[in-house]
Amino acid sequence: MTPGPCFDFLAKVPGKMSGGPIFGADGTVVRGVVSRSFSVAKHAYGAMIGPAINLPLTENTTFKTLMVSGNEGIAKVMGRGL
Repeated sequence: MTPGPCFDFLAKVPGKMSGGPIFGADGTVVRGVVSRSFSVAKHAYGAMIGPAINLPLTENTTFKTLMVSGNEGIAKVMGRGL
């Protein structure tokens, strides 16, 4: 579904939620972001944030380099492996 590690999960996710956070059972840890869902089913796919943050956006830029530069208005995501 996405370039990089992804997972499927059981949840009814409405359409247009791609990029939305997927929280763990305790509601505080983001496990990934929605990459694809089926509005009539309780089945969706998520992309892992850590590996996806390093995917190239342009030839020499990744989401992480934009985030670290602090010039694009992107919130800094902090945590182990990010």
